Amino acid sequence: MAESQFFKTEIDATLSAVGELLDSMAPRLSELSLGQSTAHAVMLCVEEIAANSVNYGGIHGQHRALAVTLARVPEAVIARVSYPGPRFDPIAEAPAGQPGFDQVGGRGLYLVQQLASAVAYTHQAGHNTVTIRIAHRPL
Repeated sequence: MAESQFFKTEIDATLSAVGELLDSMAPRLSELSLGQSTAHAVMLCVEEIAANSVNYGGIHGQHRALAVTLARVPEAVIARVSYPGPRFDPIAEAPAGQPGFDQVGGRGLYLVQQLASAVAYTHQAGHNTVTIRIAHRPL
């Protein structure tokens, strides 16, 4: 099934740039008439993976280090967050199961796993890529 890419950008690896990324994504998602629930899930998932990449992926502060693409297939939105560097698999780093109240870390990735129909990680040619598939949700 062919993907139809509708958003692509590169941002600096800072948390403020992640906020600006979300501001630029919102109108593009709105144009697609995906419904508020689907658009919100896409925004939350991309924000969490992008923030984790900045904070823990060894790229904080680097210029244009984070690439984000969004594509549409008939039943879902595909989000990809990619950045250069040594292997860092946030999915493997996440604690198994639902994090407890006394546990530090893992809540954001748990949320991504609950909102997404699939989450995958690859490391190729010196780049880490997290691919998130968010199925269309009822309005």
